[in-house]
Amino acid sequence: MTNFVYTPIDVHDDLAGWTTSGTDADSVIELVSSHHNGRYAPKNGSAGIRLWKNAVSGVLVCRKNISWSFAQDDNLCMAVYVPQVNTTAGSATGLDMYFNEGANYTGGARLRRLFDGGYFGRPQVGWNLFPIHFGDCATAIGTPAQNMTWQTYNINCIGTASYVREFIVDSVGRYRAKPAVCITIDDGEQTARTVGHAVAAAAGVPTTQFIAPHKFGASGFVTPAQVLQMYAEGSEIGAHSFGIGTWNDNDWDIAASVNALEQTLGLPILTASWPEGDYGTGSRTDELIDLAQAAGLRLVRNSDPGIVYRGFFNPYMVPRCVSLSNTGTLANAQAAIQRAIKTGGVAVITAHKFGAVADSITFPTTDYETLISYIANLRNQGLVDVIRMSDLVGQRQRSLVS
Repeated sequence: MTNFVYTPIDVHDDLAGWTTSGTDADSVIELVSSHHNGRYAPKNGSAGIRLWKNAVSGVLVCRKNISWSFAQDDNLCMAVYVPQVNTTAGSATGLDMYFNEGANYTGGARLRRLFDGGYFGRPQVGWNLFPIHFGDCATAIGTPAQNMTWQTYNINCIGTASYVREFIVDSVGRYRAKPAVCITIDDGEQTARTVGHAVAAAAGVPTTQFIAPHKFGASGFVTPAQVLQMYAEGSEIGAHSFGIGTWNDNDWDIAASVNALEQTLGLPILTASWPEGDYGTGSRTDELIDLAQAAGLRLVRNSDPGIVYRGFFNPYMVPRCVSLSNTGTLANAQAAIQRAIKTGGVAVITAHKFGAVADSITFPTTDYETLISYIANLRNQGLVDVIRMSDLVGQRQRSLVS
């Protein structure tokens, strides 16, 4: 898999040149060289700017006067570390970053918002890379007809009555990577094999199958022999729930699921998906990540929306961009893939089962066939790689330890 290249333009290892507002007893702007129990260390420079705002309203603002000129295809991004879950799906992110610039825009827009909480998904605990798009992230309004000259650079940490907001802003830089698509399928329903795996394998597109081992032998679910056949034909096998509830409810389930799959199949299990997307909050998230790592897992996919950027993601909090269903449509999946192509990201697409009619967990078989053909065509044109989950960190082998 092609490596990423990140070239810093502005490293945030001092506060010189920055002006701040909104600081009070319930907020902090400071430089940190280590944070989050040592999980954070700056990727560029010697520190990052930490913005922390307690669960109150108001806006904490960092602003810097700059003079930067860039072309539209420079693929600029912001590297940000998020120490804790500070928003829920569908709510405002709490982090806005934008630039005021002097060049003409088609449409007359003057502000460039970096991240609006919707288009590229919610921030994940750990490293994030937020693409700086020309024009508004959601609508592309204000796309410039020429190169931009930025005059000011603003970071806003927006308070809320419900959540503590906390971000560490590392740097702005240019990002280059080969875009990729990853198909993951949860639960181990029979249609995950007869449609999800079979259609993709016929087109040379691998899938990652997250199997719930307690379902082996149940009506409508795959058998161990069928899972091994999918593995032999190119699918990766990962872990999912071993029983009732989530891993947050029953954290013993993490190792139990991995062990059951390894013992039944004789395969090393490197990847998983959080059952029901539940990874807890605060220190509980860290505890569950540590348990997943101790169980031998190297990546765990969650159910949050987002594009993955290699080098800037938490391998135990891998977001998905679309869940194929009656609300996650073929058009949604194709649009997400195009966003990944535009920004050098990885579009992780999730499914559960397939059938004639879509519902909350079922995706139409004909639409899936169209999607796989679309992905294979992009691959054949050299526009994307098609990958398994473990390819994200280049680790696809681990010896089983008895």
